[in-house]
Amino acid sequence: HAPTLRFEGVFAATERGFGFVTVTGENRLDADIFIPARKRGGALSGDRVAVEVKQRDLKSAGDDRRIEGEISAILSRGFSELCGTLVEASGAARRFAPYRVIPDNLRLADEIEIAEANEIQPGSKVLVRITDYGDARKPPRGEILRDLGETTSLGANYESVLLAAGIRPNTIRLSIGTEHID
Repeated sequence: HAPTLRFEGVFAATERGFGFVTVTGENRLDADIFIPARKRGGALSGDRVAVEVKQRDLKSAGDDRRIEGEISAILSRGFSELCGTLVEASGAARRFAPYRVIPDNLRLADEIEIAEANEIQPGSKVLVRITDYGDARKPPRGEILRDLGETTSLGANYESVLLAAGIRPNTIRLSIGTEHID
């Protein structure tokens, strides 16, 4: 077993499932650590994580090879809410949760399982709170906080962008064409 080194940093996922950890703190590295999809350990973009790198991989990285690591712990979560489109689950997945939310920003998370849609129609843009972040074997789960409207609606899309930026549209009133956002 090769000796390993532990680093802490912030994880950023890609749409293809793999990601990178930017090391923060005292033991900074010149390059980000590559994390294969199978070694994410349930981490989502923005999470503060601990990552382990084999010492031999760190030493051989000087010849322009990527430093590869594995997330060993999630130290803190990067977000607790996200916006996305509500869809009906298909196949065997319906047994666990009849709905899914596909995040607007595919780098944030995998699809979020939703048990109850509260009469909100599939195709609606929704604000979701993560109730269980899942792990390497099971997807995150959440609950719908708010129906933002039809996914094709200009107002729902503007509201989604504001929410993603941390702005709560219910504290302001916007007029967009003929649509109003409260």
